[in-house]
Amino acid sequence: DEVNAGALADHLSKINDERKTMVATIMREVNKNFEHKKLEGELSDVIVVGNPDWKPGVLGLVAGKICDEYNRPVFVWGAGGDARPNAEGGREGLKGSCRSDGSVSVMDLMSATPESFLKFGGHELAGGFSVSHEEVHFLEEKLSAIYKKIRNDFVKEKDLHDAVLSLSRVDMKEWNEISALAPFGLGNKKPLFLFERVLVKDLKLFGKEKNHLEIILADDTSGAKKAIAFFAGHDSFEKPIVKGERINLLASFDLSRFAGRTELRLRIVGVK
Repeated sequence: DEVNAGALADHLSKINDERKTMVATIMREVNKNFEHKKLEGELSDVIVVGNPDWKPGVLGLVAGKICDEYNRPVFVWGAGGDARPNAEGGREGLKGSCRSDGSVSVMDLMSATPESFLKFGGHELAGGFSVSHEEVHFLEEKLSAIYKKIRNDFVKEKDLHDAVLSLSRVDMKEWNEISALAPFGLGNKKPLFLFERVLVKDLKLFGKEKNHLEIILADDTSGAKKAIAFFAGHDSFEKPIVKGERINLLASFDLSRFAGRTELRLRIVGVK
């Protein structure tokens, strides 16, 4: 029925707009709180952030956005303002969602500290959990403490790149072929490429707070190509990035559509 379908569509659209507003509000709060930590180099290897007023239904979206922006595993918790007593007279546990940047399995992280959680589950890139009001204050410290060992074991098991490319392959034809493989996720990860001994022609920080990195690259087969990393600097990777030097770059293709302008670039994953 067209009338009924229209009413349902309007209702879904309203719910979706409300959820977008909630996520945007939470992200403003998160970025404001993290800005000082980022500038001072105080962000932990694993981010744990939350607020009792945040609704559990949007925490997965928030965790994904934080993970994308800060390039590290993220655990986000909330309660939607709900602190009901449970059957034993205590409060219900806080609920949360977690996402991985691909450097580690969140299931491995949670399995290594089972005493920190009331419940948890998921797969290597995403999961859900519940945690007590008392334990949540120690969660970031505990997860960060075991991150490096878990990460090293995880990386050893993975083939870090899908192919070695020259910069001349960074074009819309290649992007369209890669896009045909989407959607990307568990079991179909976004392709990563290794660009060997590319020359750093220039680098700069951009953004309102000058906290994102842009480098201009060239090799023997191509002119200048752009690569970016959000919330990163020249020394954020295994090898510092220095103008005039050559690096081995691990990156994925990234199509930006900012302010009505379409631009193909590389998203930096690692530098050696």
